[in-house]
Order: sequence, then C-alpha cells, then structure tokens
Amino acid sequence: MLSQKNSPETVGAWLEQQFPGRFDVQVSNLKMLDLPAQFKGEKRAAVADKTDQEVQFF
Repeated sequence: MLSQKNSPETVGAWLEQQFPGRFDVQVSNLKMLDLPAQFKGEKRAAVADKTDQEVQFF
C-alpha cells in the first residue's frame, strides 16, 4: 500500500505507477472541474484498456 507522501497527484499517474502502459484515463472529474468532488477529495475517472478501448471501468 502506498503512503500519502508517495501517492501520485492524478488518477492517470497512479494507474501508470501500478499498471505501466496498460490503462488510459478517458474522463476524470479533475479534468472536468467537478468542484464539489474535488473539495471532498474524491477522484473519479472513466478508464479504458489501451489495447481494447471497449474495456472500460469507472
């Protein structure tokens, strides 16, 4: 488990650290300026597999 000090700032950076070259962030609340979610510290994203864009999760 990562400590808060070593935790990446973005969902994309975290995915790249945990699963190098495997996933791509399609949409993130940090990109959409979802201010209430950011105020609460929530990070949400739609993520797709780089080899098959049909494979997605939230």
